[in-house]
This record gives sequence, C-alpha cells and structure tokens, in this order.
Amino acid sequence: MFAKLLAAGEKAKREETVYSRSVQATSQAFNVDGTLLHTHTHAFERPPPIPIQRPPAPDKPSTPTLPIPPNPPTDTLPEKTVPPEEPLPPLFQDFEAKKASIVDILFKQNTADGLGAPCPCGVAGATRTTMCRECWNYSAACTSCFVKSHVHAPTHWADVWSPDRGFFLRHDISALPGSPGIYLGHGGSPCPNVALGFVPQETFTIVDTNGIHSTKVQFCSCGIGDRAEQLLNARLFPGTFRRPRLAFTFAMLHDYHIHHLTSALPAYDYIAALRHLTDGFFFRDAANPYDQFRDVFKMWRILEAEMRAGQLHGIDRFFPRRPPGNLAVMCPACIEFGVNTTHDEAAISDPSLRRLLFTADGNFQANHYLKTMEPKLISFYRGRAFFPSDPQYRVFAHRIKKDGQGSEQKTTCSYLNAINKQEKKKFVGTDISGILNIQCSHVFVVSTVDLQYGERFLNTDYAWHHAFLQRGLPTLEEMENLTGLFSYDIGCSYRVHALSRFLSRDELRDVADLVAKFEYCVPLVHVSNHKDNCLYLYSSAYRTGAGHFHGEQAEQVWPYSNQFGGQGRQMCNGNRQDLYIDLFNYWNFMKVVLLPAQLYNDLIRAAALKDEKLKVFISHCQSYSDKVPEWNKESREARTVRRKEVCCVYRHTPSKVPSQRRIYQALVDKAEGKGSLVAEEVSDEDDSMLEDSDNDEPRPPSPITLSPKHPKAVPLLLKHSISARDLQQKIMCTHAAYLQHETPTLLTKLKDLRSALNTTLTRLRTVQAQVTPQVAEDIEDINPEIENNTPEELPLFLPSHYTPADRVAKGLVALGTLELQMLEGAAYDNLARLRTVVRLLGAMGSDSKKNDYGQARHTRAKADLINANIKFETCMAQYNATRRAMISLGLPETDPTFKKMDRNSTRRKATTENRAPGDTYQTDGLLWTGDAIDSSNRLTHRPLVNNQHTSTAEAVGTQSSQPRKRKNKAKDKGEEPTSKKSRTGSPVATPLGADPVPASADGEASKDQHGWLWDIKSSSRHVSDKDVDAFLEEGNRVQWFRAEADVIRWQEEWERKLIEFLRTIRHYDKMADVWESLATSADSSPSKAAVAMKTSKHYLELSRRCEDVFRQAGYVYRRPHSSPRMADMTPAASTQQGIDTAADGGNNRAGDSPPTPYGGDHDLPGPAGGHTVLEDDTVIPFIQTARSNLNLTINNAIHPPPSSSS
Repeated sequence: MFAKLLAAGEKAKREETVYSRSVQATSQAFNVDGTLLHTHTHAFERPPPIPIQRPPAPDKPSTPTLPIPPNPPTDTLPEKTVPPEEPLPPLFQDFEAKKASIVDILFKQNTADGLGAPCPCGVAGATRTTMCRECWNYSAACTSCFVKSHVHAPTHWADVWSPDRGFFLRHDISALPGSPGIYLGHGGSPCPNVALGFVPQETFTIVDTNGIHSTKVQFCSCGIGDRAEQLLNARLFPGTFRRPRLAFTFAMLHDYHIHHLTSALPAYDYIAALRHLTDGFFFRDAANPYDQFRDVFKMWRILEAEMRAGQLHGIDRFFPRRPPGNLAVMCPACIEFGVNTTHDEAAISDPSLRRLLFTADGNFQANHYLKTMEPKLISFYRGRAFFPSDPQYRVFAHRIKKDGQGSEQKTTCSYLNAINKQEKKKFVGTDISGILNIQCSHVFVVSTVDLQYGERFLNTDYAWHHAFLQRGLPTLEEMENLTGLFSYDIGCSYRVHALSRFLSRDELRDVADLVAKFEYCVPLVHVSNHKDNCLYLYSSAYRTGAGHFHGEQAEQVWPYSNQFGGQGRQMCNGNRQDLYIDLFNYWNFMKVVLLPAQLYNDLIRAAALKDEKLKVFISHCQSYSDKVPEWNKESREARTVRRKEVCCVYRHTPSKVPSQRRIYQALVDKAEGKGSLVAEEVSDEDDSMLEDSDNDEPRPPSPITLSPKHPKAVPLLLKHSISARDLQQKIMCTHAAYLQHETPTLLTKLKDLRSALNTTLTRLRTVQAQVTPQVAEDIEDINPEIENNTPEELPLFLPSHYTPADRVAKGLVALGTLELQMLEGAAYDNLARLRTVVRLLGAMGSDSKKNDYGQARHTRAKADLINANIKFETCMAQYNATRRAMISLGLPETDPTFKKMDRNSTRRKATTENRAPGDTYQTDGLLWTGDAIDSSNRLTHRPLVNNQHTSTAEAVGTQSSQPRKRKNKAKDKGEEPTSKKSRTGSPVATPLGADPVPASADGEASKDQHGWLWDIKSSSRHVSDKDVDAFLEEGNRVQWFRAEADVIRWQEEWERKLIEFLRTIRHYDKMADVWESLATSADSSPSKAAVAMKTSKHYLELSRRCEDVFRQAGYVYRRPHSSPRMADMTPAASTQQGIDTAADGGNNRAGDSPPTPYGGDHDLPGPAGGHTVLEDDTVIPFIQTARSNLNLTINNAIHPPPSSSS
C-alpha cells in the first residue's frame, strides 16, 4: 500500500513539474487595458501543452490551470507613475548629445573622398582607389602610390575600392596589381643582383600586431647572410632557421609578451584575435600559426631574459658570488654581501639588523597534468633562475624516495593538510602537484621547486638550498653575527629535524652552517589554524628581532600566478617552468621599480606605530605601577609546558580562567555598585537603592526628619540624587532593550525599576524639602503624567539642573560646589565599574565559545550575556550622565580627565584570546589608554599610499570577538531559564564587537598627562570571587607584556627599514656602475654599449627617486664619496643622455615637471634642511642611540624617578 501511495505521489510531482516548466517557459504581455498582447515561448523550452478539460478525480485535488488576468475597465485602472530616470554623468550626457555626429563619422570610415578621381601622381590612367586606415591623414591614392609610400610599412592593409561591389576590399600589399613584394637587405629596394623586373613567386606569411599577412618576400642575393639573418635584420623572427616561410615581427612578439605578463593572455587567444583582425567575418580562413608561435615565443623569451640580466654583456664578473649565468631579478633591500652591505654592518650584533628573512609556501594551483605523449622539451633557463636544474632535482627526489626517507614527521598541528593525511585524490592525473616558493620579506621570489604528490620537507629543503645559492653564500666572518628567521605554515614541524636533514644530504650540506643560524616561525594568519601552543612558540609577534615580519608575504604572489595555472598545467614541463620563471621575474621587476614607495610606507607606518605603542605602554605602566616592577623580572623568552599547554608571559594560564557563571556573579556585584566609593562615604539606613540587585522591589519610604544643619543632610541629598540619576539611566537602557525585543521579562523589569525610582525620588524630595526649599515651586510644576508613567524623564532639581545665573538666584552655588565634588567621585566609581564589566564580558565570551555546547548550556550562557550587555550599556550611560552634570557645574567639555565615553572608547583586545591578525594595528580605547592616543581612529597607521603611485597590501584587521548573531531573551536575573521555548532576538552588541563610533570633539587625546582613568586603583575589592580577582590581575599582566612586545617589534621594524632604504640605494648605485662599466668595456660593440648605458641610466634614475622618497620620510643619505654621475643628473643632462622617462617607461606624462634631482645636501635649507643625514658609518650609531633612548624610556616608565609626579 505504501509503495502505491509513493508512486502516486511521484507521478503527481512530475505532473506539477511539467506544468511549472510550461508556465516558466511562457511569457505573456498585456495591453494597458489588461487584454492579452502576445505570448512568447522561449526557444530552449518546449511549448506548453494544450489544456485538456477533464473533471478532477474525486480522491485528489485537480491540477491548477494557468491563471489568465481579467480585463478590468480602463477607467478603473490606477495611474502608473514612472519614476524619473537618474541623470547621467556629464561625460555620458555629452556622448548622448554627440552620438548622431559620432555615428555619422564612423560610417564615413567606410568610404573616402575623391574615389575614382585621377591620382595626384599624374600617371596616365591612375585613379584614386586605395586607402590605408593605419596611416594618419592618408588620402585615397592609386595602388602604385600606396606601394611606394609603404616601402617601410609593408604590413599595413590596403583597402581597395571595388566599384562593382560598392565597398572596400582588404588586400595584402603583394595582392595589389603587379604583385609587389617585400624586399630585404637594401632598405626596401630590390637587390641589385636580382634580375630587373623579377617578381617573387614564393608566398611568405608574416604575423604582425594588425593581423596575419600572406605576402611575398624577396631575399637579398648579395651574401649578407642567410634567410634567417636577413629576416632578423628586418625585425622579423623566423618560424624556423631552415628555409623559413613564416616570420613574426618583433613588435608583435613584444606586444604579446606585455599582454601576457599583465593580463595572463594565452597564446592561443592572442593568435585567435589576430585571425579576427585579418578577417572579421571569415576568420577561420586566415592562417593559423599557433604551433610555430609557441616555439618562437619560447626562444624570444629567453633572449629577452638574457639581455635584461646582462648575461650577453658578461655581467657575471661583477657578481662572483651569484651562480654563473644567473637570470633571476634580485631584491635590492635584502642582504647581498658585496653588493649592498658595508663593513660596519658586519659588526652589528643586533639580530634585527643582520637577519635574513625567508618565507616558504606551496601552491597546488600550479600543477601539471600527466600525459602519455608529451614532448620532451627542457627549460631554456637550465637552472639559472628560480627553478634548480631539473635533471639534478629529479635525481635528488628519486633517491630520497627510493631510500624510503621521504615520509615526513607527524605533527598535531596539521590543520592545513600540508603534512599529514593529505588528500591523495586531488593529485590524481598529475605528475607535478604544484610548486613551492621561497621568498624574501619584500615579496621577491627567490627560488621555486616542483612538488610531487604533496608538500614534503625534501622539496622545501632543496628550494631553500637553491635560495641560498641565488643570494650568494657569506664568508665565515660575515656569518659570525648573522641570524635568520624562516617563516613556513608548517614551521612547527619542519624545524624539528631541519638541520639534521641538511647535514645528512651531500647536495645540501654546503649550507648547513647557514641553516643553523635560523629560527622558525609560522605566519600570523596560518598560526591561528594550529594549536594554541604554536602561537606562543612560533609567532613572530613574540620573537626578539622579528620586527613586523608577519610571514604572510608568501601568499601575495599567488593571486597573480594563479591566472596562469590553466595554461601551465597543459604545457610540457620545460615550457611550464619557463612560464613561471618569466612570471616571477616580471613580478620581481615590478617590485624593483616600486620598492622605494613600499619602503616609504613601511618606514612611516613603523615610525608612527612605535611612538603610539610606546605611549600606550607608558600608560599601562602608570596604571599598574605597583605591579610592574615585579612583572618586569619575568623572562620574555621563557616557555614552560604545564599539562600540555605552553605557558609564557604573553598568555593567560588556561587553567586559571574562571567559568562563565562565576564571572557573571562577580559582574553582577560590580555592575550593581556594591562597595562603591559613594556608598562608603554615606552609610545610612536608607542607603538601599544604590544597587540594583536581582531582587529589585519597591520599598516604602522611611520617614526622614533631618535638619538642614544635620551633618549628613547634604551628603544624603547628594547620595540619593546620584542613586536616582543612575536608576534613571538604567531604566532608559532597559526601555531601549524592551523596544527592541518586547519580552514580558523586560516589561516586568521596567515596572520594578520605575517603582524603585519612585521610592528613591520620594526620599530625595523629602531631603530636598529640608535642604533646598527654594526649589519647591519647581517641583510642584512637575507634570503628574510624567511622574507616574516615565519617572526617568523627571529632572532632579539639583544645582546641576540649573544655569549658573539660576544657581546664583536660588542660592545653590555652595551646594553646587559640593555636588561637583560628589559627582567626581561617582564618575571615578562609574569608570572603575565599567572597566571591570568590559573585561568580564570579554572573558564570558571566550568561555562561552569554548564550553557552552548543548541547548541547556547555550541558553543559560546567552541569557547571562544579554543581561551582562545591558549592564554594560547602563554603566556607560551612568558615567556619561554624571559627566553631563559635571559640565553643567563648570567642568570644561574638553577636560582631559573626564572624556565622553562611547563604544569605541571601551574597546579592548581580550587577553584570554590568542593574538589575531591585525591586532598590532588596533589599540585599546580611551577607557584603557587614557590620553595616550586618539581612539576615534584605530586604523590611522595602516599602510599608506604616497606620491610614488603605489601601495602595499593591507594586513587583515580583526576584532578579538564578534557580535553575537542571536540573543536569548531569558529573564534579566541570575537564575537559569526554566522554559525551553525561550524566545530569541537580535543581541545587544558587546563593546568588544561593536562597530566604531566616531569620537566627539571632547574625546581628543591630551598630550600633557597620563591616562585619565588610571588614577583609579585596583577594582579587585569590588569582585566577590577570589579566582575572578586573580583572573583579572593576570589579564592586566598579560596586557602589559603584550603592549611591551608591540613597542619593541615596531621599534625593530623602524630600524630595519632605515637600513633597507640604504641597502636599496646602494644596490641601485651598484647596478648603475656595473652597467656603465659594461658600456665602456673594450669588447662592447656600439649596440651593446647603447643597451648597457641606457640600463645604467635607468638604475641611476631609480637611485635618485629612492633618495627623493627617503627625503620625504625625513632622511638624507650621504655617500662616502660624491659621485659625479649623481651630480650631473640634472633635468637637462637627463634629456641629453636619453633619460626620457615617458619614452623609457617612466610615469611622467607629457608636460609634467620631472622630480627635482638630488645629488647631495647642498640644496637643503640649513645644515640638512631639517632632515636627518645618514652615512654608511653613522647609520648604525644612529640606530643604536635610538634603541638606547627607547630602553631608557621603558626603564623610567617601569621605575619612575622619585622626582616624577606622574
């Protein structure tokens, strides 16, 4: 029975599907009056079936029929108002106005003036029939004139007018009457050794940027070279060197190379485009030189690489440490001994200044398909660039695999599947699963190797070995103070046996001593996928000398190279390696040109952040002045393991984090104000409404009979006023939550709070009647409706309620002074509670994410978090209300002690959370830093864009916690929810996850005193649980150590960028000198000398621009000996020497003034124009002095001098 029902259901479902498809496939249009205008059936759908009238079956509903709209009367239809179109931008408005004339001009291109008229050449019978659309201002002429005028442009198309057809026909030049050919060897004229009137009969194919030409070529017979040489002299690259019949123009090869590198244009698509340019309609009739083009471009590419690298000039003799025949573009800023370093730098013991920085990363998009009939083409680079010699590398990989030592060590951090449990299925059908790159910290590719079935350590070892050889091995003296940092996404396991692997392999042993100098880290984004222990063992943020080396630079090249993945995996491996070498060389070349701007961004950012982080650190030292001396005795490098967890000064002890319920109970005690300063100053039996406990119930007013001269009359008045003001703010926050969620729990809470407020106001009015009877008339004017329904809107009629003139008139000046003093204490107390609330909220969120699983725990945790967020909003509102009252009593709005508080001001990076990417750019809000920084803009010092027209990749910015997606509307009390069907709604965003709120004018940071909140002593006395107290204390300690690490890391980054700027200038100078020497060498031909001199001037211009950018950063580099080349580089000299930046690829446009050259400090106002002058022998002392000053500042902050008032 069940089977029959199921079959009937499936049949009905199929019928409904057929019907729905028929409805979708039919589109109907109606007239304005509702009548059917037309019905259109899409071509890709079957027409709807003709409906058959049949009675519905009694046991199942009838199938619905296609609804047909009725025909309502025209006069009953509502008028449709068509919204006006948005106006077009001015450019497109002008286009619409000019469209008709533009179209007319475009149509005129299909004809010409004077067609059929006699040709101006005067030859009898010659008429104007031929046009050239590629020559500017070309007038119609006869075919003979066209041939004569195109002797030096034989690949222009000839458009010949056909009177019979009535339009132009496109011809190659050899298809014109007389079959004129292209003559080689004599400037376009026929060879004198060829018989007069000889017409070449051999068809020749020439591929140019405007299409594929089938023409005729006449070679020279004077013995000036074979056919291939004659073609090359005519700037034509032959498709073969044995009797060629096809050639590609140099312009076409260069054009494709640029398009290929910049837009990943495949060769197949480029040739297809040329066929379309040849014949836009019958494009398949054009010749297809794709196969020959691939081979020619492979040869063209290696020739360009050898010319650019100087190998054809013999440049190796100037760089003896580099491998012979090197074709890779090198990084100017990294240490290269003998090129951009000095003897003074060799004696530096600071690890941040003499540190080699490498990153490693694999990419499985650059794989290679396994093919049975693949041609065995090798790479033309033959190990002279990023890839090592392929035969040697394959022998190495095969021997390791044969010895059975290719398996990797297991690790518990393999979130990335880089080592353990790799998915072998994704490598099926490939013999190369991807590539692995070694890069420097400036994102220059240094070396590359192929991967076989995953990412193994042997691949990384060989790539790293090749990277060392590319840069040149240092001497023993140079290695004495040299250090290194190697960033790898699986560095935690790679480092275990790295040195032993290099020592055990003959191919790798020569760099083992250098490997021993290296430490290992994991990139800051990747480390979040590891176990938490890895963050504190291998994060560069907590490693001395690392600076801001985050290690994620290795990822930046992949978006560019992945565009070529589809092309590379189909090539033979030799062509594939040539492809990636060419890509990475172009990537490095762009980095060479734009490196000054990148260094400028890094230097300016580091300078700003090191100062900002120092101010924040000093404010923490002042806040925890009683604890800092003891904390400072702890080791920053120590890492101990307790219960399988790494413990250090930068991490909360995991076992000490209290549970969320205990944190919540302590939060309730603190948020309700138990033990507050005000409550301690006034102890009275009526002091029952300061706190808003979970048992808020209205109490009857107690009779108070106090004389105005009673010693506690005025304090009791002010106490009740502060209590009433706090209750009013809490009612407003609760009412806002009720408007958002509309739960019965919040409504009941509102009624209880208003009842409690009325009780407090009754007590306040009783004391006011005795202390300030002069405000009785104002109290009597209160609207009874407001008093009964919304007492939170009632004024309190205290001195802060009146203007200064009214206070004088009513005699409230003296009381106003006392109120201001009481409000100041209340404001400090509010801020103390708020700080504790924010810290506990962060801990609650962390605990909830880790431990709240299951419906019951999750519901209870959500209820606690919602209530805690309401308490946070209340604390912040109470402080702001107190501050407004103080301003009314005379406190300046710009007072540096009490600033306006908003969500942005309460931001704090949770100390219980691991460090997140982008944390170094985030600074805690004013609640935690006081006046150290301006919290209105937390991204002030992210990477900048300067006038060098470049930018750096922004690091990922994250918050320590995110807003909750849902909110449990449990009761606003501490007990657990009893109903499983608790309604949920949108959450109240936590201060840690809130969106930034622009700070007001009074939130500007003051630079004169320390943080405005750190006069408040420890708030531990307000927390009821000892473990929670210890947890908060440890959070302060972790915050202090992390702040110190931020200061030192950015100081190290600033120091390193200064050195790298100088290394870059030295590198440019070195390359300029080398190329100038190559130009003037005895064995250099005039053509080689011209290329070398042009390249020398390019590097000289780069050096000048780099110095100019360095000056913009505030520094001047003075060379040991002034170079006459630099002094001669004036704009006039640049023009005379051919340094036209527009023609040579510069970014100056016509009419723009070139940058002012700089050849020393003679053009600076004053001794150095306000700039810091650095020389090779003074830059190291300058950096050491800056480091000493920083250490002194930190020491004074930890141990303030006795005379210091701060």
